[in-house]
Amino acid sequence: MARRFNTTGPCIPAEHYMLEPEGRCAGVMDLIERSDFFVIHAPRQSGKTTLLNALERQLNAAGKYHALYCSLETAQGIHPIQEGISAILQRLALALEDHRELRQFIPPVELLKADPATGLYRFLRELCAKAPKPVVVFFDEADCLGGETLISFL
Repeated sequence: MARRFNTTGPCIPAEHYMLEPEGRCAGVMDLIERSDFFVIHAPRQSGKTTLLNALERQLNAAGKYHALYCSLETAQGIHPIQEGISAILQRLALALEDHRELRQFIPPVELLKADPATGLYRFLRELCAKAPKPVVVFFDEADCLGGETLISFL
């Protein structure tokens, strides 16, 4: 298949013309090494998702971390906190199912839904306690969250 320009979603190096994402965001690896939280904010179609996917592949290939990409787009417009956090936990569990090394450490989502204000924290804490290497989660599309779901997510 011939490579082409892509303007509708994440770029795939074998299919699309693109700038290498790793060189476009200097300092991200330093932030990860320091266990810092960070936000990548840029205009639509500027390569944010492509960068996060590349970072996930790079970190997993290096073997020092378990890296996981998780899009929160499916939680868009869900405002009641119980439903919003439940949607985030379900999406996170699905992303974990696709991760060959982390799928065995998926916390039981049902047990963590009881308290929406702490459910996501408890889910991630349990995951990190079980995983043999540090876990790095790249949440994408967090800006689509709203109301109490967004506040609890932050």
